[in-house]
Amino acid sequence: MYVAFNDLSQKVENMTNEEIQKLMEFILQQQAESSKRQAEHNTKVDNQIEFLLEQQAKHEAEIHELRIASEKSSNKLNEAMASLAKTVEIVESEAKQDRQEMREAVEALITNSEDIRNITKQLTTVVIGMNKRVKKLEDKSK
Repeated sequence: MYVAFNDLSQKVENMTNEEIQKLMEFILQQQAESSKRQAEHNTKVDNQIEFLLEQQAKHEAEIHELRIASEKSSNKLNEAMASLAKTVEIVESEAKQDRQEMREAVEALITNSEDIRNITKQLTTVVIGMNKRVKKLEDKSK
């Protein structure tokens, strides 16, 4: 680097004022262009950073909304499951009670059927006995 600077220093010493002026203008123009490009680049980077921050904020808001919706859905599902469990419990209880009532009704039907059969037997016996008496009376009256 030192050698290059010495070479440049010697070249500048051999230059006329007009050449030095042109060199200075060139250097200033290059610095201005470089500064302009750097400013444009910085603006572009700033815009990209701003866009990314906006997107991040948007996504964070959406995630927050999704969490809230998920919690609401979860709560509704839990309530529905609790309600369903309660309904199943009630239906099971009612079914058990209905089965018991049906058993009792079938037992009563069987008992009534047996009673009717016994009464029918007794009635048949009575009718047969009456028929025999009527026949005897008919035979006597002839």
